[in-house]
Amino acid sequence: KTKVKVIIIVVIALLLIASGVVAYIILSNPIRNFNNSIQSGDYETALEIYEDKLSDSSKDTNEVSSILIVNLKYNDYLNETISKDDIIDILKTIVEFDIEKVNKVVSDTNTSLKEISTGRDNFVLAEEEFNNKNWQDAITYYSSVSKDDSIYYSKAQNQITACTDNYKTDIQEEYQKYIDTGDYESATQLIETALTYLPNDNDLKSLLDNIGTAQFEAELQTIKEQASQYELDNDLLDAYILIDNAIAELGSNNEELNTLLQDYKEKYINSIIAQSEEYIAIND
Repeated sequence: KTKVKVIIIVVIALLLIASGVVAYIILSNPIRNFNNSIQSGDYETALEIYEDKLSDSSKDTNEVSSILIVNLKYNDYLNETISKDDIIDILKTIVEFDIEKVNKVVSDTNTSLKEISTGRDNFVLAEEEFNNKNWQDAITYYSSVSKDDSIYYSKAQNQITACTDNYKTDIQEEYQKYIDTGDYESATQLIETALTYLPNDNDLKSLLDNIGTAQFEAELQTIKEQASQYELDNDLLDAYILIDNAIAELGSNNEELNTLLQDYKEKYINSIIAQSEEYIAIND
């Protein structure tokens, strides 16, 4: 029994020694301790470990660099699991390690962060303008959202499409009011302004092209009505002259004007003949 007890005590002692050795190895492994500190967010302790036990070794410095870069948590900011202030604090802390490779990554991240955060701030402003139906301002803000923003870029593009549709609807309604009242100058200014926001929009370009057609048709209708009134007043010569001047001004390619000119010419000639025959008949 005594022998068995001795064996048990020896085994326990050996296990305790082994555990102590393992614990010592773990505790004395600065890379492991460094990584654990980073994982727990204790950058101050991690910095102390690096400066005291790792900074003199290029191999250890490379491992530290990899750990810092992997745990940069920039994707967490992009995915909105940490705030902008959180990622800024992390970047500021990491710079204190003063490792060239890491500093380059931090610099690039700061540049991206500025672009992404500006776009996200503008997205908020864009939503306010959208709700107020200020489509042009909303488009401007939405357009500043970075293509590298995996969350907000697609949202911004969808909202730009919605803004564009709403903006064009408003423009078309206002445009039609100007056309209906014959205010072609205001209609032209309206579409030209709209094209500064949507320079490649074919619908707006088409409206601009249509202004000339609408103006021509309105002028043509006015001429026809005036010519009809001359005819009612038996002023066929004035009707003929009016149409002839219109052709000179608007162009000789208009078939309707050419037909009217010929009609009034024939009516005027027939009128002269009829008057002559009437005069002869009276005098006979």
